[in-house]
Amino acid sequence: MLLLTCVVHDLGMEEFDYISEFPDCLLTQILLNLPTKDSVKTSVLSKRWRNLWLNVPGLRLRTFDFPVFPYPYEEGFVRFMDRFMEFKCRSRLQKFMITYFEHNGYRDRLMELIGTLVDRGIQHLYVYMHTCNRVDFIRQNIYKSKTLVSLKLYNVELKNPEFVVSLPCLKILKLENIFHGEDGPLVVEKLISGCPVLEDLELIRPFDVLTR
Repeated sequence: MLLLTCVVHDLGMEEFDYISEFPDCLLTQILLNLPTKDSVKTSVLSKRWRNLWLNVPGLRLRTFDFPVFPYPYEEGFVRFMDRFMEFKCRSRLQKFMITYFEHNGYRDRLMELIGTLVDRGIQHLYVYMHTCNRVDFIRQNIYKSKTLVSLKLYNVELKNPEFVVSLPCLKILKLENIFHGEDGPLVVEKLISGCPVLEDLELIRPFDVLTR
């Protein structure tokens, strides 16, 4: 499943446990590179690991990974995020990656969540939307984030912001399958122009015409 599991399985936690010698700050950085569902699984290893995943400075989620009983998976996702954000109410996440499959109209709740993460100073935001119901994705606080270093968006709609875009720390921008209204490529041009330190730009089908 992952490096941690392989080491524990091959060496045995009781016999030869190198990993537990690592400080918590290093362990949480290792877990940061895993899907959150795998990070959560490490909580069964020992008492020390029970809540360690909660201190990981990032989340990597897919809504369909949440169980469908007793709630629809979107509601399970919302409940999970509410509890997680309550636990992390005073801390800053470094990374949030979400693959979102929408069926029951939780889009507004997701947008609210992302806005909160940006307000708290997130650095890396990756959003992959799989839905036919596209609405304007980026809110004003995302256009004006002072902490975002990388932003990757898939299958969202961007509208022309009626203000100056300012992303002073953004170095990586990836836009794929982006939809727009009447302004077309000018929307993306305005976004790029607000990134003075941009180093890595990737555009894949960025100007698809949105039809409703």
